Amino acid sequence: MLPYEGAKSITELKADLLADLHERFLELKAEGKDDAAAFELTIDSIGDIEQTVREVSNLSRSLERQLVTRFDASDLRGSDFAGVVAPNRKFESSALRGSDFSRADLTGSSFKSSDVADSNFDGANLTDVNMSVIDLSRATFRGSILVRTDFSKSGLNEARFAEVALTDVKSSA
Repeated sequence: MLPYEGAKSITELKADLLADLHERFLELKAEGKDDAAAFELTIDSIGDIEQTVREVSNLSRSLERQLVTRFDASDLRGSDFAGVVAPNRKFESSALRGSDFSRADLTGSSFKSSDVADSNFDGANLTDVNMSVIDLSRATFRGSILVRTDFSKSGLNEARFAEVALTDVKSSA
């Protein structure tokens, strides 16, 4: 389910606001207010529109961040994830060949069934990361944190591991 699913467009929100204001104006007229007084009271009933705009803007940014953090089944070849903090993300079934994950915190993430050949994981935190059934040919892992990392059934041809301590790492053909 996409985060924007079911969300109203700006045009719909404007139409709803206009309809609500029109309804309020008619209510005030029915109470005996003249046009000028009904109009002024209707406008006053809007309240702090700046606060509403801020809240909608913050919600939009939050939804955009959620949308951007979906990485599964994506073509992200050559992407720059250097230094990002992205724990528990799903990069499954994605094309990530040649991407830079150096110094990234990917704790608890999954790359299962992805193409991550020629990628840079130097200095990355790969604690509890699932890297099973993926192509890691020529990937580099200099100084990476590899704790309970699962490399089961992955292609590690020419992958480079330097200055790493392997702690409870799974690696089987």
